[in-house]
Amino acid sequence: MKINWNWVVSLIMAFVLGLICNAVTVQAVTLLMVPQGGTGAGTFTAGGILQGDGTGAIQSNIMSGDGTLSASGVLTVSADAVETITVEGKAAEDIDVGEAVYISGAVGNNVQFSLADNTVAGKTSVAGIAIETKTSGQTIRIRHVGQLDNFDTSAWADGDDLYLSTAGSLINTVPTSGTTLHVAYVEYSHATLGDVLLHVCGEKNIGAPANTDLFLRMGDNAGTNKLSYKDYANNEVGYVNSDGDLSFNSLVLVVDLDISGDTNLTAGRSLTLTDDDVLADSELYHHEKCFYIEDPVATDDLLSLFHFRKAATITGMWCESDQTVNMDLQLDDGTPADINGVDLVCDSTPADDTDLGGDTGAGAGERLDLAITSVAGTPTWVSICFDFTYDD
Repeated sequence: MKINWNWVVSLIMAFVLGLICNAVTVQAVTLLMVPQGGTGAGTFTAGGILQGDGTGAIQSNIMSGDGTLSASGVLTVSADAVETITVEGKAAEDIDVGEAVYISGAVGNNVQFSLADNTVAGKTSVAGIAIETKTSGQTIRIRHVGQLDNFDTSAWADGDDLYLSTAGSLINTVPTSGTTLHVAYVEYSHATLGDVLLHVCGEKNIGAPANTDLFLRMGDNAGTNKLSYKDYANNEVGYVNSDGDLSFNSLVLVVDLDISGDTNLTAGRSLTLTDDDVLADSELYHHEKCFYIEDPVATDDLLSLFHFRKAATITGMWCESDQTVNMDLQLDDGTPADINGVDLVCDSTPADDTDLGGDTGAGAGERLDLAITSVAGTPTWVSICFDFTYDD
């Protein structure tokens, strides 16, 4: 029998085209080819070739789940399909499935993964979660985005938020120390078939680009909610509440004050401005000291009535008595010298002398003496005062 090969080929083509023209159910869809270029839209040719509307290579994305392929070449996956990104590298230490890792270096052409830790600087940048258990040096796959399933999630409940803890572990409560880094959501709590949806987010630092305000919105406007500052042991050391009230255990303010354009400054005393430095000028202080002596007699010489700790200038003397007492004050640096130069006459009409013709400059460490020259009558008391000034 002579076979008409043209007829056979036509029959086969008709059969193939019949398959293409009918919707084909696809189970466990694992790879979707997406054309790049143009708008990104793609069509299937009559020969089943996927082509885009522009130029560019074909980009592959891993998919999981069930789906259908329509006659027009449209692939539809089921609602539970999740796109994933998996990275392969070397384990720098023993790593179990479900543990969070960071990139700690590289070995040859492979990145190196180590267990992440929210309490250790440099170990908080989570690269993903291990999808298999491997020992140090072995090749290991890490899932960065998507769904991780078929491992033990029984320690958590469906819908729990998972945060990075220590040594690669995840916890379903906000950590009480270290960096707060959200890693995943629990989709299904189960001892062997559990799964989580990766959601690595949270920054160690908060910042904004230039010329951009940074806003922090509080939970109320009545002072109830607050921005709390805590130490490493989770003790609150201060806060700013929603009314703007500030409370801290201790507060140190460092202010860089630019007053270079000001020339007139007052602060209860004279100040001198030199560039950005404000210096307090020396102040001249005034003091008066008085002494009361009972039953003075001509032979009285009273020594070391006062001691000058700072250099001073005597500016005046004043005295009074119920009789008449002639006397002078003396500065004593080892050799007494009269301050007034001539005796003051102290009687019921007080004597007041500010001219002072004697030694009025008291050095630091000098002493003040009193020398009575004579008395008239029988005085029962005499008072004498002296005024002096000194710089601070």
